[in-house]
Amino acid sequence: ATSLLAEVYLRRQDHAAALPLLKMLARADGDDMQVLMLLADTEGKVGQYDAMQATAATLLERCADDPRSHYLAAVAAHGLRNDFEAIAQLCVALNAEEGYRQARQLRAEVLGSMGQWQEALTDTTLLADDAEATEEECLLHARALAATGQADDALQVIAGVLEANPFCREAFLLRGAIYEQQSQWEKALETYDEACREVEGFGEAYLHRGAVKRHLHDDAGAADDMKAYLRLCPQAAKALEGDFTNIENLMNDRYRRLNPYQF
Repeated sequence: ATSLLAEVYLRRQDHAAALPLLKMLARADGDDMQVLMLLADTEGKVGQYDAMQATAATLLERCADDPRSHYLAAVAAHGLRNDFEAIAQLCVALNAEEGYRQARQLRAEVLGSMGQWQEALTDTTLLADDAEATEEECLLHARALAATGQADDALQVIAGVLEANPFCREAFLLRGAIYEQQSQWEKALETYDEACREVEGFGEAYLHRGAVKRHLHDDAGAADDMKAYLRLCPQAAKALEGDFTNIENLMNDRYRRLNPYQF
């Protein structure tokens, strides 16, 4: 019954509810490697990276020949900001299984977070060139292209993503950021206009559109977009409730930082 209930929670992606059940199953049968792998993965999903690292260490001891053990150890290491260890574990996983897409994607993400986009581009190209490439993989490839000075190619990849999914929020934000990086402010504004129009309740699009408007000296339009952002993102609004100075500081801070992708 416990295993069935855990499976139900995992199918619902309710990882917090599944976690205590998986811990119970692991205590009952510590030799079940599949349960340990599910436990490690779930610990990572809820951000318990210290616990995940301990579970992954057990997996590495007992089934070091399974690339999944190294992948899970890498996720834990990255969560604990030990990226060199994460890269090492991912290299082991990919040497054992070249087609391990999750490991390749994570290695590219970790390399990107370290500013090593040229190295990440090798992995993202392999992922994006595959017929089974996911939206997330394509956008990661676009980020790598943009970060290595290949903006036109990045925009082409993003166009393909938006053609397949006209409501992809990340694609709009990435395209806008590329235009901002190139100082093509009108194109950036058009991108965020389209995002605000096509994607209902897209608070971040208003935030970034406001940044462009502020750059173009449309302070009234920027203020309106900040108000829309705070209305659509209640958590941000709650943090600033009743304090106009904080709102003004947020506007200045967010509107100075025009490139969230750090190209």
